[in-house]
Amino acid sequence: MMTNRYGSIVAAVLILKAGSGVTHAQTPEPQQELRGSIRIVGADTMKDLMDRWITGFAVIHPAVRIELAAKGALTAAPALSNGSADLATLGREFTPSKIDGFHAKRPYDPTGIRVAIGSYDTSGKTVALAFFVNQANPITRLNFQQLDAIYCNSLLRKAPHPITKWGQLGLTGEWASRDIHPVGVNFPDGISNFISLRVCKGGDLRKDIREEHTGGSINVLDRIVTDVTADPASIGYAGFANLKPGSKLIAISEDGGPYLEGTRAEVETARYPLSRYIYIFIDRAPGQPIPPLKLEFLRYVISPAGLYAFAAPHRCKPTGRTSLSQTRTLHGRKYAPLRHARIFVLLHHPVAGSGGANPC
Repeated sequence: MMTNRYGSIVAAVLILKAGSGVTHAQTPEPQQELRGSIRIVGADTMKDLMDRWITGFAVIHPAVRIELAAKGALTAAPALSNGSADLATLGREFTPSKIDGFHAKRPYDPTGIRVAIGSYDTSGKTVALAFFVNQANPITRLNFQQLDAIYCNSLLRKAPHPITKWGQLGLTGEWASRDIHPVGVNFPDGISNFISLRVCKGGDLRKDIREEHTGGSINVLDRIVTDVTADPASIGYAGFANLKPGSKLIAISEDGGPYLEGTRAEVETARYPLSRYIYIFIDRAPGQPIPPLKLEFLRYVISPAGLYAFAAPHRCKPTGRTSLSQTRTLHGRKYAPLRHARIFVLLHHPVAGSGGANPC
């Protein structure tokens, strides 16, 4: 377990086991007869997927009434915190202010359950992130310790000192004395929060990062890459769809292992370290069981029938792996369902190196 200002990070395996195949006819047998209601609040981008899960769950548990209010990502954390939601859906991790709001009501952390891997290259959605440099920059790859030393104050990845010049990364000649100009999204947006959690290991971002603010007619990640194309000494992060002339992607490695360029296959199997996740958050006190209604709904989500919800009619696009690791297209968005037969529960954000569990 690791703790920081974002709370505990726990990878706890929950009780659940899914089948081995996905077909429209497969539904899990109910563990018990249930009655009652489930209130779900959160991201409007997840509405289609939640509707499919709710419809399928109702077949098994017709006496359970589910209310879905998919009004936007900003509604998820407050509803979970004030008790007006049993489940909160979100395409990102809780930001520090949202966790503080939850802590104002309860002395423990919200529990985030990964339910799918985010998009590979659908702009404006929960996309995997990549680091970009100017096309003229000779650098080709960086590891997380180096990125931490460029972007973060805390140096929790044990770099001996901050990295502020390209020469510290091995560049020579005119590049050796050039200052590094990091660019990013203003904090605490969900994207910059993800960089803080994954690259900085929950530490603080540097104050001198050039920040692009969300909003406006041009996507913030497009603006970051534009900044990189205009400044040879800059580095920034964005989605794969944001690549443009004058910029280039660099390969990354989290722990000194293989350097990955972020191919579609690497992202959709979560091998790429900056793959992102979609969550269902619950209020679960430490050591307490998940209430039966919530538990059965989550059990359905990872069942073969729940995985089938990723396949819109005539839009199923398997990757060639086994059925539990297929990737399907849903309304123009790429989703990768859970490959594993268990739910992995994490507080706020993925555990570095945990791999495997596949959120949306």
